Amino acid sequence: MLIYQSFERAKNPINFMAFRVARLWPGLALNTLVIVFIIGPFFSTAATLGEYFSANEFSPLHYLAINVFHIGEARLNIENMFMHAGGNKTAVNYPLWSLTVEAQCYCVVMVLGVMGLLSRKKLMPALMAALTALYLLGTYVNFEYPYSIFLYTFNRFKEDYSFYPVPFFFLGMVFYALKDKITLNWWLASALVVIAAMLHHTVLAVPTFVIALAYLTLTVGASRKLRFLRPKYDYSYGLYIYGFVCQQMVLDLYPSLSSYKALAVAVLMALAFSAISWHLVEGPCLRLCKRWASGTRQPASATVTGLDATPGNAVIAQPVLQAK
Repeated sequence: MLIYQSFERAKNPINFMAFRVARLWPGLALNTLVIVFIIGPFFSTAATLGEYFSANEFSPLHYLAINVFHIGEARLNIENMFMHAGGNKTAVNYPLWSLTVEAQCYCVVMVLGVMGLLSRKKLMPALMAALTALYLLGTYVNFEYPYSIFLYTFNRFKEDYSFYPVPFFFLGMVFYALKDKITLNWWLASALVVIAAMLHHTVLAVPTFVIALAYLTLTVGASRKLRFLRPKYDYSYGLYIYGFVCQQMVLDLYPSLSSYKALAVAVLMALAFSAISWHLVEGPCLRLCKRWASGTRQPASATVTGLDATPGNAVIAQPVLQAK
């Protein structure tokens, strides 16, 4: 939803992509540097720094080069790291796989915007349904196209809780296009949560959970009564990219901690990293990008509840979707 709006509020595709890059890349670059040069040496079982930085497929330098420059699919492992962390040995930052898909979705939005299709909101449900059908077809049919990291990552099914990220992105675009016609209802949100809980141990567990979570999130975000909960700073991205590595550190250091205690410690650690990331690089880069584009950006005519509601600026706007 917010990415669709971001394109509408940007005057041209260059501004749009500049804001998207400013939102993702500086925080990711800092995250990668912190992992490779600070966290890595302390949690590696390598005997020396030379061995730690040894040139092989899963070396820290490969991890740094691929994730900082985001060439192809994100690198998620570093050899000899977190060897005591249970079943996730060498796993450093698994959630990074989604950033590649997210960036590719940005490209889809930009292409549709350049073609003028984003302004044709009445056609958006049919257009997104067609794109979703093509996506799902590509997921289950082995097309004979030239090998491409971009297509492979974008068109690959992600298992378990992540479900189908791209179709849900398309669904969010439909929600934004039809925002004037949608009214969120607390009773329906509660019913979806109950249904998801009842189907928890069935084959429908994942789709019902994702639908209930998405609808509940929109309902909470659109509620005027809960606007006092809005944060002053946007630590959400930092929490996302530091959460897993903090869990690995806690598990490596204190393997006997209960799941709840380990999670509590990891959340506090991730929050600290997130605050540093926001105030050191994310916030300043977004403000710099906003100043750069301020002379060419057109004023917004529509807003939506959520962080990053204006391109590159972490604010919470007046809600468009109303919760009843």
